[in-house]
Amino acid sequence: MASKPTSTPIFDKFKAFVRRKTPQPETSNNVVATPPPVTTIPPQSSDDDVAPAVPNAPDIPSPPVAPQKAFVKSKMFEKDIAVLSATYVLEENAELKRLIHLIVIIHDKDEKDQLIGVLETCARFSVQLASATEAHRAEATEAITVFIKTVEKIKTVQLESDAQSMDALTSIVDDEIAKIKSSHPPFARDRSFGTSEGLSKVLTATIGASITFLDVVKEASAVIPVPWVKPVIGGVVSLLNAVTQTRSNYNDMKQITATAGEFVISCAVICSERTTEPSKELKRALNKFTRTLESIVVECDELSRLNPFWRYLQQNVQKGTLQGIGTRLNIAIELFQTESQVHMQLDIKNLSRKFDYAVLNSLPNHPHYVRNEYLGGSHDDVLGYISGWIDKPNELVLWMHGTAGLGKSTVGQQLVHLLKDDDRLAGGVFLTNLTTEHPETVIQMIAKQLGEMHPQAIANISEAARKLNGPHNPLRDYLTAYIIDPVHELKYPYQLVIVIDGLEEWTNHESFLAELAHIPSSSPFKFVLTSRPSHSIERVLDKIPVQQYPLLVMGAVSQEIVERYFSHHFEKIDWRARKPDQQTINRLATHAHGLLIWAATVRSLLSHESDERYPHVILDQILSSEEKVGTRSGEQLERLYRDAIATLFPEPNMREKLRNFLGAMMVLQEVLPIRDFAHLLGMSDRPVEEIQRRLAALQTRGDFESDVIPPALQQFHVSFLEFIESTSTEYNGHSIAISSTNAHSMLANRCLEIIFFELLQSPRGKTCGYSELRGVEPYAVKFWPLHLSNGSSRLPLAPSATRALIDISEEDMRHWATLFLPCVAARFQDGYDSLDNIPRSALLYKLAMIIGEEDVTTLSYQLYCLEIAVRLQPINVEMWTAVGEAYNRLYEHGRYNKNLDEAIGVFRHALELISRKSADQGASNDHDEAILLHQKALVLRPALHPDRSTSLNNLALALQTRFGQRGASNNLDEAISLHREALVLRPALHPDRSTSLNNLAFALQTRFGQRGASNDLDEAISLHREALVLLPAPHPDRSASLNNLATALRTRFEQRGASNDLDEAISLHREALVLQPAPHPAHSMSLNNLALALQTRFKQWGASNDLDEAISLHQEALGLRPASHPDRSTRLNNLATALRIRFEQQGASNDLDEAISLHREALGLQPAPHPDRSASLNTLALALQTRFEQRGASDDFDEAISLHREALVLVPAPHPARSKSLNNLALALQTRFEQRGASDDLDKAISLHQEALVLLPAPHPDRSSSLNNLACSLRTHFEQQGASNDLDEAISLHREALVLQPAPHPERSQSLNNLANALQTRFEQQGASNDLDEAISLHREALVLRPAPHPDRSVSLNYLAYFLQTRFEQWGASNDLDEAISLHREALVL
Repeated sequence: MASKPTSTPIFDKFKAFVRRKTPQPETSNNVVATPPPVTTIPPQSSDDDVAPAVPNAPDIPSPPVAPQKAFVKSKMFEKDIAVLSATYVLEENAELKRLIHLIVIIHDKDEKDQLIGVLETCARFSVQLASATEAHRAEATEAITVFIKTVEKIKTVQLESDAQSMDALTSIVDDEIAKIKSSHPPFARDRSFGTSEGLSKVLTATIGASITFLDVVKEASAVIPVPWVKPVIGGVVSLLNAVTQTRSNYNDMKQITATAGEFVISCAVICSERTTEPSKELKRALNKFTRTLESIVVECDELSRLNPFWRYLQQNVQKGTLQGIGTRLNIAIELFQTESQVHMQLDIKNLSRKFDYAVLNSLPNHPHYVRNEYLGGSHDDVLGYISGWIDKPNELVLWMHGTAGLGKSTVGQQLVHLLKDDDRLAGGVFLTNLTTEHPETVIQMIAKQLGEMHPQAIANISEAARKLNGPHNPLRDYLTAYIIDPVHELKYPYQLVIVIDGLEEWTNHESFLAELAHIPSSSPFKFVLTSRPSHSIERVLDKIPVQQYPLLVMGAVSQEIVERYFSHHFEKIDWRARKPDQQTINRLATHAHGLLIWAATVRSLLSHESDERYPHVILDQILSSEEKVGTRSGEQLERLYRDAIATLFPEPNMREKLRNFLGAMMVLQEVLPIRDFAHLLGMSDRPVEEIQRRLAALQTRGDFESDVIPPALQQFHVSFLEFIESTSTEYNGHSIAISSTNAHSMLANRCLEIIFFELLQSPRGKTCGYSELRGVEPYAVKFWPLHLSNGSSRLPLAPSATRALIDISEEDMRHWATLFLPCVAARFQDGYDSLDNIPRSALLYKLAMIIGEEDVTTLSYQLYCLEIAVRLQPINVEMWTAVGEAYNRLYEHGRYNKNLDEAIGVFRHALELISRKSADQGASNDHDEAILLHQKALVLRPALHPDRSTSLNNLALALQTRFGQRGASNNLDEAISLHREALVLRPALHPDRSTSLNNLAFALQTRFGQRGASNDLDEAISLHREALVLLPAPHPDRSASLNNLATALRTRFEQRGASNDLDEAISLHREALVLQPAPHPAHSMSLNNLALALQTRFKQWGASNDLDEAISLHQEALGLRPASHPDRSTRLNNLATALRIRFEQQGASNDLDEAISLHREALGLQPAPHPDRSASLNTLALALQTRFEQRGASDDFDEAISLHREALVLVPAPHPARSKSLNNLALALQTRFEQRGASDDLDKAISLHQEALVLLPAPHPDRSSSLNNLACSLRTHFEQQGASNDLDEAISLHREALVLQPAPHPERSQSLNNLANALQTRFEQQGASNDLDEAISLHREALVLRPAPHPDRSVSLNYLAYFLQTRFEQWGASNDLDEAISLHREALVL
């Protein structure tokens, strides 16, 4: 039997806070109805959370259901979409509907809204349960049933009117929800549960902060569903999701979504008002519109997910696409209304007007500033001058500049006030609180002011916001769209004025001013700019029609004005009957030297309560100090500040505290309560409060607030900040100079201590979420990466900072990350990618990637995460690249040249890392990274940038390198195109023109080597000749240019056989060698080049002295390349090849053995994935084949084939060396077939030759060799199997090869012999005399091409003699026999 119910532990928690209601007895029928009885709470379950069974337990009664009503449109289509979506979910789930009705009933009875927070929690959890996937539907239903019981309990309690009881109830409900989640695993992780269309995510996408989940589900529970518009409701939800995730063209996409949403809601109203089903026409029109909307959704979703770099390149395309989508949507709406004969009263103009105002309100506001008091008459002359200048039409800019303290900001503020009253103001910006703001944001602030003061401009400003929401729009477009066009449209008969004060304090002033040069002087507005004297400002303004109002004109204020200033303010000071007389005021005014900031500081010191001395005593000390030292004009502020600090802080123990206080204020990122600031400093509250109280005497900006600490620039004049940063700043003989780097480092260490050693080690911190952070904790969470990166160098990270980070556990670091993301942006409060299993060293980089690239509001957080990431992983190229991209985005937003320099510097460092890594490992993916970095560097250097040609050249060279590794022809074509563009940017007399000529020539030579287009080779030679002319002796680059031209000429000789090309090449190589004597670093290369040219001439003419000299040169070149040198392997292979050639001519076995030994050493120096390993494998294999042919050792041959196979694996298609590797392996297999007779070797050889031929289309220079190789294999196949088609195809291939090698091609003689031998074979099979005659004719031509001492002349003599002998045997012509004998004799002599 079930035990008797007892008091539940859950409700024990209420005892102190909650009073239960008890049922009242019925006394009469006239008694007012009493509250409902309390439901007994069942006992708390045991550890397994399963409640004991209760026999005959009554069912919980269902709450009464409110009558449903037709859907009615509200003022916000987003809310309407949310409500309709919720109605569909409630209609499909009876238990959920019951739960929502219960929550609504409790809310209706909660007249004081005491339970509003608890019920919102219940509503949110109910929505989460409603978002279950089909796979978890049963578990969701069970969870809903359990949760209904929890919500039922809320009905039975009455809260006391204090917050403590409310907190207790909230805690209990949170505990119950946590138990349901723990007992139903799919609900344990909120972010991963549910589908993308789940109600929870629908509501997140549709409703803002002003609408609660409770509002939505309450309204949805009372609305009759409108099933016919369900598909289009889903489409609008998807569009809202796209708007949420897009990082560009936000307003365009928002406008499309608003139009679709308003239309769909109107459809819902029409359908809900009908008592019958919609007509067929209406359904058909709705279905057609649904299909159009689905396609629009797909396109918008794709645009919202685009890669940032693609968006940058395709910004205009994306803008046009969205405009097209908007047009299609409007057409679809019109078509719907026409086909359905339903005309909805969509007030498009009114909607557009509302949207325009909403867009204007979304623009950034100018920060609040305290207006300086303007002393009448102090600067009336200046204001009068400016007033007169404004009415002059020819000058765009008035630049008022002077040293600190002359009252420029006061004049600017007064000017804004006067212009606004006169309706002549377009906008006023005071940059003291906007020092790092992006120019686009400042322009938007001005535009917002313009719209607020001149409403006729709002439509144009709104259009600008829709058109220019991308991160990469040019600043000029912002200025035109947000200011120039709207002011033009006003059509005022006078010019408006934009006032910008404190220009030198703005880091992005250069980019902004540069754009003013493109505004015509006849524009409908003017600029009044104020700043301290600045060369950077003056340099930019030199290009603009500008009127300067410098110090010499503006000057300091007169002594009379300063006297009036003192007289006016001295009236407010309690002088204790010792008020200064006029003579004292005159003396004081004299020392101001016209600086009102000096006067203002004196006034502040006299009136500040922190100094316990009487005001007249302070005044006497100031006068005494000034008169004793005799301060010159310009030094009086420094003297005043020094004396003030010495007076305000006389105690020795305050020096270090003051230094830390001021340093922290200098680098503080946001206003902090004084208690939090003290915690951040690691000081107690009292000394911080005391320092703040005393420093108020020097405050000249803003209102004094004793309970908060702002960043220094918001409280002190810039002249005071310059003073405390000066290395000469001292008081009482001790320096208090502030270093911003040290200040950042100090705050970084304190932030790390607060987070990782105070917060996260405490019981509260173990489970703390971002909403539970207290005091200074949010500041520390957000800004320690910023302070650490600004307080330490990148390379290497300061040891103390490294130790601090290493001491932090990975678990704590990940916990910090979960606090950091929601703190920096509200969009992360609803979830983000999992951070599980990410190591500490990679976590900062992961966070940067999560933060994203396009949101300017979080760009700084991303950058500082990346800055710490590269400090933790200093050789990670990917991270360095990301840092460069972040600085590039900052530059794109602000055009601040320092950010551009940072980006380029970081990219260069990343390239250096890649170069070192590639040199060590030869990894091909490094080339991809290098190309990407070069592309980014090129983007940073647009047309007219002085270094653009360098970036073009670097990118082209990187693409050439990748082509050499992978063989993608588009890489080579792009490289040539880039080299051509670079060459155009380096006209005659440019110091780097010769470099560009040579680079383009090399690229063209490479393309000739792949495709055989002779014009590429001829152009390359022409470019090399022009480069050589630009480098006369003794230019240090002349020798390299000589070698380049010589190499190109040798290539042309190898293709066309013109001996003058080869002779000139050798001559040029010899000249280059003379210019590069030992120990010149290029001496070895010059030796090698000359040796290769001599080898080529030996192959053609057979002069053994050429080959011997070549070997000697190769040996000398190798001697200059010791074991550790990266070029040693190349020199080894070259010498080995020359020795093998001499062995083939002279038969000295030691030459061949040495060649093989050298090839093996070279191969050992080129381990995989070295880019030249495949070539080394092939050369060693060829040497082993040669030795096999001489000695017959089968292991040499088997090893050769194995090496050829390995080489082939290393050059997959479309690698440019693959065809050669295929041919080498095929020839080796063919040789093995001839030795061992395995037919599969021959079949495989033919297959490899065929694949190689496909890779060498005409006019590839190697095609003729490939044709001959395949033809020889087919002829061998014919000789084995007798298929005449093999022989006919071989002859056809030989003929094609011969056509590709016209005289005097150096390989023509070999092609002639090949064709002749094939024809001889067919003659022997078929007896056609014309085949034999043609063969003899071909051999005669080949012999002519091999004059003595050609190394192959004896072969040609013997071939011709043999064929003549054969013809004699057939037809008996004695002259054939005589000639044959004569030829054999000559061959024997050779």
